[in-house]
Amino acid sequence: MLPHLRNGLKLAMETPIVKPRLDSRDYKSVRLGNRLEALLVADKTTTMSSASLAVHAGYYDDPEDLPGLAHFCEHLMFLGTKKYPRENEYKQFILTNSGASNAFTSTQITNYHFQIKNSAFQEAVDRFAQFFIEPLFDPDCKDREINAVNSEHEKNTQLDSRRILHVSRLTGSKEHPHHKFSTGSKHTLDKPGVRDRLLEFHKNQYCASKMRLVLMGRDMGELENLVQVFEDIPNKNLPIPVLKQPMLDPRNSFLQIVPLSEKRFVKYEFEVPGWRQLGEYSVNSYYAQLVGHESPGSLYWYLKQKGWADSVSAHINYLSSEGGLFSVTVNLTTEGAQHTEEIGAALFEYLAMLRAEGPQKWFFDESKDICQLFFDFKETPTQIMSEASALSATFANKQCAASEVVSYNHLMKTYNAEVLEEFLTRLTPDNLRVTLVAPEVKDKCDLTEQHCGTKYSVSQLKKETVDKFSEALKSSFPKRFHLPQKNPYIAEEFTILNEKKEDIPLTEHYKPKTLSPTLSYFPDHMFETPKGMIIVGLNHPNTSDTVRNSLLTRLACSLWSDAAEKYSYDAASAGLGLSIHRGTYGVIVQVAGFNDKLSVLLDQSYETLKSDIDPGRFSLRLERLKRALSNAKFNSSFQIIDEYLSAEVDEQQFTLEERLASIEEKEITLEEVRAHMAKIISECSPRVLVSGNFSESKAHEIHGRVIEEFKCGDVLNLPQKLISTPLYGSKIAARPSLNVDNADNCVLYYFESTQVEKARLLAYIIKEPAFTFLRTKKQLGYVARAGFERNFSTGGLSLLTQSAYHADDVKALMDEFLTVHMAAIMEKMTVEEFEKYTAGFIAQVSKPPKSLMVQSRHVWSKLCNSWGFNVDAEAIELAKTVSLEEMKQFYNELFDTDKRSLCVQINTSKESKRYDLEDKKGRTNKGGHISANI
Repeated sequence: MLPHLRNGLKLAMETPIVKPRLDSRDYKSVRLGNRLEALLVADKTTTMSSASLAVHAGYYDDPEDLPGLAHFCEHLMFLGTKKYPRENEYKQFILTNSGASNAFTSTQITNYHFQIKNSAFQEAVDRFAQFFIEPLFDPDCKDREINAVNSEHEKNTQLDSRRILHVSRLTGSKEHPHHKFSTGSKHTLDKPGVRDRLLEFHKNQYCASKMRLVLMGRDMGELENLVQVFEDIPNKNLPIPVLKQPMLDPRNSFLQIVPLSEKRFVKYEFEVPGWRQLGEYSVNSYYAQLVGHESPGSLYWYLKQKGWADSVSAHINYLSSEGGLFSVTVNLTTEGAQHTEEIGAALFEYLAMLRAEGPQKWFFDESKDICQLFFDFKETPTQIMSEASALSATFANKQCAASEVVSYNHLMKTYNAEVLEEFLTRLTPDNLRVTLVAPEVKDKCDLTEQHCGTKYSVSQLKKETVDKFSEALKSSFPKRFHLPQKNPYIAEEFTILNEKKEDIPLTEHYKPKTLSPTLSYFPDHMFETPKGMIIVGLNHPNTSDTVRNSLLTRLACSLWSDAAEKYSYDAASAGLGLSIHRGTYGVIVQVAGFNDKLSVLLDQSYETLKSDIDPGRFSLRLERLKRALSNAKFNSSFQIIDEYLSAEVDEQQFTLEERLASIEEKEITLEEVRAHMAKIISECSPRVLVSGNFSESKAHEIHGRVIEEFKCGDVLNLPQKLISTPLYGSKIAARPSLNVDNADNCVLYYFESTQVEKARLLAYIIKEPAFTFLRTKKQLGYVARAGFERNFSTGGLSLLTQSAYHADDVKALMDEFLTVHMAAIMEKMTVEEFEKYTAGFIAQVSKPPKSLMVQSRHVWSKLCNSWGFNVDAEAIELAKTVSLEEMKQFYNELFDTDKRSLCVQINTSKESKRYDLEDKKGRTNKGGHISANI
């Protein structure tokens, strides 16, 4: 019997909930009278609360004639309920109270989630619960949300990842719902009677027994009260389908797909049982780690030496409880694209080695211990709603017991040699689909995928290819393949060196102790975790002073990282990360993870930094750099437009066009890179941060090793603080899109201010109205947002929209928003409304860091840029003292004729739609002097 809570709720207490060792939160599992199950998580230290509900209904459940209906349903769920009929009431309430919200539709679930400050959680939960109790599905919103779904789809049509995924699904077995088009579009949804079909879908798919809920807040008693509102969700006892149909079509065992970018990879997929059969035995973790291993003797190591592969990865994609695909993906060099049959044969030779060696309990146990270590000291996600969303998704998708929800995706379970052996019998050439993605297959692809226009071909693997793979699987495996060695980087010492402190003031969240002019020390007093981060900045004025030098530094870091792979993969497997990358004023060497052996890894990196370049690896890494630059042209405009803003206001930042021009104008040579690397290493000046579970004496020791290794003085050539170039006047910087097939324009409108704290508060106030006006009301596009932009030493407010409409029209509507719509909101705003905004802003800014690693990265950022360590405290002080009238005056001044603005545009080469603009020139808000002609 389960003990009863209020109103007939039941508290599930059969099995304790498995949680990390350092997790001090309180967990309870509740089963409501309508059969909805919920996980309640109470954290007395949190400043934010979150809710996430996942329903076991996704695009697999779409009718064949209405692809995207589940996604369309997700969109309309947000737009009004019987209790709260105003369509933007939920989002406005969330954003006004320093919150955020989102949702996603996947294969078998739809997930809804939000976070908000604690004091507003009760009201927010009531609004949220009404989505699932009595949604309106307002007919007036139907056409607009079809447009929103279509805009979301069009945003993705130039993304190779989406294009390839659609072809992969389309060519699978038509018996399995995985083949459907998941997103939907105007073409698939704008049909007569679609709202009636939507209501039918909701009736047949949404019910309490198919839902799993996670509530995360400060007090367990409050959570137990709040969960009761969800008992009003109707329960229809709808079944969860069991999918046993085949996923692959044996007639379509060889796909060739033409990417838009210089992407090259080959994927080998095998149909295998689902998580219901394999999950208990952690088959995915075991074989994914072996096949994807990168140490000498691995498949990757062999392919790397041949010059064919940049990386190898393996995993099982569980598409349902009964079926999945074990995938091995090899990212190819240009030469590797010509050797996919040899690569496939090498894969089967590696599998032959695994068969001959048999299951290795020592490797399983080592992997299991590492997973346990990761789980015990798992860091809390930066956003509480991302954790709530992940938990509810696992809860609903896997239909697991509440006791397993927190640990389900993190721990390895039972070793079973028979199951592991049987799994390998499924990895055969007659149970295989090969997908080759490369520009070189263009002439062989005569089919066009209907939703994105992707060129592809589909056929059966040739008999001689299958025979070649079969022979490789039967062969005595060559000596080039062998099992990995035992991992020497697994942490053994977990003593916590620094005492935890309660109620650390905001001013101390990111302020390190200065031990010398080039050494900063930031001991962990918040998280009590045996982890740390060491960042060594090897500063040199020539690392990024020209676009050419920035490319040389980037290539040098790529070569150093490549040379470190012989030891860095094992380190990463044990929870120690090594990163060697270009900073604005130097090379950054960063190690992070369990602190026990972190300095050992750092010392190894010094040897790598001083080693010579392998000429063969140089040519491959240069090719990789060129490919990365070329592929960047195909990113969505909204993902790269910030780069253009940075190039305008930040020192030593360069645009993609400048980098492409430099590398095309003059080939980078081996001698040029060697000289550049030697100059940096021999002439650098250090900046060192030792953060986390380290003593002060250890910090001095680490710093001393840097000085010794690089023979640099401790005081001479002190590293610089990063600065930005202030804007003067107004400027429009319009650039053509480098992707000729991109049909969207993107506009980033930035307003700079010397009063950065006020700009930061105003960006918070403006966020929801801008989204509602630009996306919901004006229907400009799926991507529309407002926010605060902080550069190295300047800051301001920005609006961003990616749209199929002409950039001039988008800018005109942004002007209208600022000078008419938002100006009116500011003018009419009451003191009470303003105080709600400032309270929400204070709650958001005062949130403590959620993890040591996030905190350490912030400390480093503040060491390097020109902002002080008290910027958050200063912003809160401003929010507490500024008056509404002062903010109204600031609003007028920010957009007046003397404004400092930059409007960056990425313009399509295609003809754009024109927006039917109303004549609003010269209109002003009632109490201000804001002109529309800005």
